[in-house]
Amino acid sequence: MQFVNPKVWLFTMTVIPSYVMPYYKSQLVLSIFVLVITIVAFLALVTWVIFGMVFKRFLQKHLKMTNIILALLLVYSAIEVSGIIEIVKR
Repeated sequence: MQFVNPKVWLFTMTVIPSYVMPYYKSQLVLSIFVLVITIVAFLALVTWVIFGMVFKRFLQKHLKMTNIILALLLVYSAIEVSGIIEIVKR
């Protein structure tokens, strides 16, 4: 499924023209770079899944505290993004 992952496409379309094509012109070399990027993206996905499974148990065990902390972080983020603090400081 990594071939339909939009992050991989955007990453590849950024890296190949910016860092690879100025130095390499061979179709074989370009294909190898695309393959390597796809493998790295797949490994990142697998890592994300493994950490998700590990944290799932922890977060389910402490569900109420997790929800409170995440809600407070969401409110804090909204305040930071809104610029209210800058208005109050004036």
